[in-house]
This record gives sequence, C-alpha cells and structure tokens, in this order.
Amino acid sequence: MASARAARAIVTVLAVMGLSCLDMHVTFECDSSDQCYDQEVEGVCEPTHACSFPDESCPSKRRYGKSSEPGLAGQCAACGNTKVDPGEQCDDGNLANDDGCLVSCRWAACGDGYRRVGVEECDDGNNRSGDSCNSGCLDCKTGVARVTYETSRHCYFRPDDGVVTWEVAQMTCEGRSAHLVTYSNTDELTAVGGLFRAPGWVGMREQAPFAWITGENTDNAVRSRMFSGPDAGVPTIPSNSCILQSAPPFRWGPTPCATTTARAVCEQPIWVTRRQVDNHAYRMFFGKRNWDAANAFCAGLNGHLVTFNSEEEHSFVVAQFYGEYWIGGRWNDAAKALQWVTNEPLTINKTAPGEPDVNGCLLESVTRNQWHDRACGNQNAFVCEIE
Repeated sequence: MASARAARAIVTVLAVMGLSCLDMHVTFECDSSDQCYDQEVEGVCEPTHACSFPDESCPSKRRYGKSSEPGLAGQCAACGNTKVDPGEQCDDGNLANDDGCLVSCRWAACGDGYRRVGVEECDDGNNRSGDSCNSGCLDCKTGVARVTYETSRHCYFRPDDGVVTWEVAQMTCEGRSAHLVTYSNTDELTAVGGLFRAPGWVGMREQAPFAWITGENTDNAVRSRMFSGPDAGVPTIPSNSCILQSAPPFRWGPTPCATTTARAVCEQPIWVTRRQVDNHAYRMFFGKRNWDAANAFCAGLNGHLVTFNSEEEHSFVVAQFYGEYWIGGRWNDAAKALQWVTNEPLTINKTAPGEPDVNGCLLESVTRNQWHDRACGNQNAFVCEIE
C-alpha cells in the first residue's frame, strides 16, 4: 500500500570538469513497493528506500534501478541473499510476501497490505476496524451480529445456526476458528454484550469454579455483576452444567449442558507474534484433540505444534496462554529420547521430575511451569506455531 509520506525525488547535480554541461542524476526514494515501476515492470522498495527490479543474474534476483542513488544504481540488491544486512529486519531469501518476512526484508505485520498465510484472514493495509478487515486482520465486518473489541482486537460474532446445546455451540465456534466467548474484565463484557439479544452460551462449564475453557482468569467485578442470587460472585456450578448468559441486563446462570438450547456467541482470537525476534506466530486452540490430530491441524495452517529453542521463547509463549496444552515434543523410540516435531534439538528441557515415564507426548502445564509426558492418544487443547 502507498505510504502517507510522499516519495521524494532528489536531483544531484554533478559538475563534470572540462565540460560545459551538467550531468544530472535524478535519485528517486520510495516508501512502498507500489511506487516502484520501470516500463510497467513491478519492483520492490528496498530497506534503502531505493527501487530494485527483477534480475535473475543477482543472488537476490533483484537489481537496483537507474534512479537509485549513485552508490546503488545498477548494483544487485542485498535483500534476498538470506543474510540479514544493515537496514534489514529479516532475509529469508524468497520472493514471497505471504510469509513472516516480506520481499523488502521487513517483518510481516498486520496492516502492511499483504496477507500472511495461516496468521491473517485478510490485510487491507490499515489497522482500522469497521471496514472489510478488522484491526487484528480478521474478517470481522462490523454489524448486528459481529463486533471487534479493540483492546484485544479479537472478533466476536453470533453464528446464524439457531439454538443448540453447549457442546454443539462450542463445536460451531471451533468450525469458525473461534471458541465460545470468555471475559477477562467488564470492559470486554460491555463491548460484546450487544450480541446477546437472546440468551446465549459463554465458554464456562462445571469442571471447576470460574473455569473458562481458555483457562484465563476473570475478575471479581465480572463475577459479581453477572451471577445473581445468594451465591453472587462465588457460585456453585452443579455437575453437568454450563453457563448461559441472559439478554439485557445480562446475568449468568448454570443450566444443564446437554438438554438446554441457546445461541452460540463466539470469540475469535488473533495470533501473537515475536516480531522483535523471529516473527514466529502462536495461537492456542481449545477443541481437544489427540497429539497427532493436533499436529495435523497445525500443519494444515502451514505450521506445527509449538516447539521451544530457548528459555526466552518458552517464557514468551507461556505468558500468552493458560492451562494445559499439547506442545510439539514426543518420545522417539529409535533415539530413546524426546524430540521436537521439527527435528530441532531439545536445547531446553522442562520435563517434570521422574519423567518421561510413559514415553508419549509432551503436555505443557503453565501453572506448574513443567512439561508432562502423557499418552499421545489423550485429548487436550494445543498451541500451534507458524514460522
């Protein structure tokens, strides 16, 4: 997309000794690739703010144009040589704008005008909601049954699937890359409340008091506002019950999961990225699967179950998600050791004392800050990583 800052043309006047005329060199500085054309050939705006154009003879497959500054004009562009040179954020050596590193050797980001496969549903070149693509690069057109909460940039929507049981409602949301809505504070509750024009399911059920399916916490203000009756704020949720949210004035009440029917209200999160490090993207999914099915799901998104190459990466990921979830490690019988699904070496190891003991697959426990060796056929939530 074109930058708001206008491109600049700079005229360098060089006096050539012994000549009566002036040698004029016009230098063009670009701000975005859509400003780079040479006889209808589309170019790339390099980190140097100079345009380059396709040239198979260069290692990067691009050569600076004649309107680049004199020291660059006619030279092969460094961006694309797989080495991060000065002025570059990344360099993956390809000519793709749909992965984590753009052809301009800049990290991909929501709002850059290029849709990153698996991570973004759309990218219209801005970070505004209310148009065809929301501020989190989700296809979340604002309307009666769809809203964006700008603090998180998550998309909330009410599927037009009629009234269903809690389990069907959750599966409906999962089929749309979402989960039943959860709230961490009253601001989020207020922003999303308009979707509850009739009673609707939220992502809480009886497995423990205040147990959101996401594992996140909800503050006392939300509980006090939503639960009514003698146990307001500290409810006892009966066995086999799920939480139904009423229409205004919005209250929660436990009701049988399998026999009560209501509308689903879904929440679609965004992927979180480590842009300052490697721009890897991470997201947790709550539809429980066995380890192989979870990894296959991630592969379908152009990724894999999350793996950790450093303490810093592990700390980043566990700060984003809650509860327990599959990660990309499993026992290799031939090697008699745990291995990452990416075949990278285990440079860190957080297995619990005495484990591995079942020679299965690794489950992250955020509360314990440990990895547990569990049977790979168990059903759990999971975290995907896209590199």
